[in-house]
Amino acid sequence: MPERFVEVSEYGRDGKFLLEVRRFRENVLLRGFLEALAQPIMVLDKQMRLVWANQALNAYIQGDVEEVIGKLPGEVLGCGICGQESSKCQIQGSCGLHEILAAGFAGEGRTCDILLDRTDKEALALRLKCSPIGLFASDQLFLVVEDRSLQNRRDMLERVFFHDLINSLGAIQGASQMLEESAKGDDTEMAWLLAEQAQDVLNEVRSHRDLFDAETGEFRPRKERISSLKLLKRVAATFGVHQSFGGRTILLDAKAEDLVLVTDITLLKRVLGNMVKNALEANSGAVTLNCLSAGDGAMLEVHNLGCVPEASRDRIFRRAFSTKGEGRGLGCYSMKLFGEGILGGKVWFRTDESEGTTFCIRLPVIEPKVV
Repeated sequence: MPERFVEVSEYGRDGKFLLEVRRFRENVLLRGFLEALAQPIMVLDKQMRLVWANQALNAYIQGDVEEVIGKLPGEVLGCGICGQESSKCQIQGSCGLHEILAAGFAGEGRTCDILLDRTDKEALALRLKCSPIGLFASDQLFLVVEDRSLQNRRDMLERVFFHDLINSLGAIQGASQMLEESAKGDDTEMAWLLAEQAQDVLNEVRSHRDLFDAETGEFRPRKERISSLKLLKRVAATFGVHQSFGGRTILLDAKAEDLVLVTDITLLKRVLGNMVKNALEANSGAVTLNCLSAGDGAMLEVHNLGCVPEASRDRIFRRAFSTKGEGRGLGCYSMKLFGEGILGGKVWFRTDESEGTTFCIRLPVIEPKVV
């Protein structure tokens, strides 16, 4: 930042304020640290005036920070209301900015999302984080600015896309089912295949929508009761007739326990389905499903005879990691995201060349065995 400095201005650069600015400028260690950060950061005094800002903020406002030293953060960011008459905000208390700044000066770091209205410009969706500076300057605080406008627009467009696509696929699925019911002779198999493909595509789109909602923290599970054996049989039946895996052997362990699960059935089926799909792709042998009680929880398992390569074991649950080529790798990632992040369980696997590979999900609570 240029070292030029204007001694007076209408923004309250009085002698005491100028002394604060000079004191901060002389703190080479703190200034160097803030300049190394990519996020736009302001340093504010107790009157909420800008004392200093890093080059990232300079680039964000597309101007010279030296020209706005002494202004309120709303003015610096281009608020269309703040500072209409003077440097005092005319709407104190109506946005979350003043609240988090007050908390910061009280020694408490806080984060809030605000919508900043700008004159003759599109509003900005900002995530602001404040934190006391501490030993360096007890009467000043950091304000970190994250512009979420573009991300929010993308999120909204993606939600609209999923909504419209699911509606269209639902109509196709319904029409294909009606065609299957009325088909005769040689058309019967083709109609059945069309209905199955429509259902598969619809399930895939719903899966990606749920993945998006889970990653953005918008997913809300719907818990229901279900028998563990009934659930495993459903999963086995789904893949038993799947076009890509038809004819493969999917078994239910003879010792599998029948427990009452209270969970989001659709989401748990998706986790188990990804485990089964992963097992079918990993090895040509039989896939075995199992359920057993584990303390106060229930453990569901999917076993295959293959072995996970040692080089892949530490990365298998990472997003977009796959040994099967580009564009893959969401299946194992979503097992963790859904199974742990949404269902509150624990997902892991064990693998051995002689024993094969078993993917497991342990759910925290079960009810008594089904009678």
